[in-house]
Order: sequence, then C-alpha cells, then structure tokens
Amino acid sequence: MDVERKKNFINKDTSVSKANIKDILQNSNYIENYINYSLQDDENNLNVASKRKGSSEHKVGSGEINTQLMKTIEIYKNKNVEEKKCQNYIITKYENVLRNMKRKHINEISEIKNNVLQDVDFLIQ
Repeated sequence: MDVERKKNFINKDTSVSKANIKDILQNSNYIENYINYSLQDDENNLNVASKRKGSSEHKVGSGEINTQLMKTIEIYKNKNVEEKKCQNYIITKYENVLRNMKRKHINEISEIKNNVLQDVDFLIQ
C-alpha cells in the first residue's frame, strides 16, 4: 500500500507534453516554456542507481525526453537562423531599392541640368 501511495504521489505532478510543432514554430515564448518544461521533466525522471553497486549516480529514466528536447532546440536554432536570413535578405533588398532610386534621381537631375544649360546657351546666342 505504501509503495502505491508513493507512486501516485510522485506521478501526480508529472504529465505528458501536448506540444505541437505548429505551436513551437509560431510562438517564440512557447518554445522557451517547452524547453523549461522538458528540463523539469528530466529532473523528475532521474533515478538513483541501486545501493548494491554502491554508486549514487543519476541515470536518465527515458531517452525520449532527451530526443524531444534536442528536437525543440534544433527547431528553435533553425527558426532563429531563418529569421536572420530573412532580415538580411530584406535589408539587402531595400538597400538595392534605395540605390536604384538614387541613380534614377541623379539621372533625372543631370537631364534637367543639361536641359537648363542648353536653354541658357540658346538664350545667349
């Protein structure tokens, strides 16, 4: 009876993650919360080795949590890399647009200048 009570008490706080990849990709706060949640799950699943061996090393209870955590970290890193690439692309795109506008305006100004000079030459003659 005592063993069952302890198991129920220990398992009362643990729950299965309901994370979807869509949620992870769409909401950056959700990623941080999910990573923190996964780390807490890792802490809860640590088991003490048997006393017969005389070691008190901690072993991770299941490898699934580690793989899920690694996947979420990779998704988070990839998302940040994609955002940086998009930002760099947008910056270069607008820099090119500004350069083209400057060239266009400089060409227009030079045409107006040439027209004015021609008119002045015509008036002088």
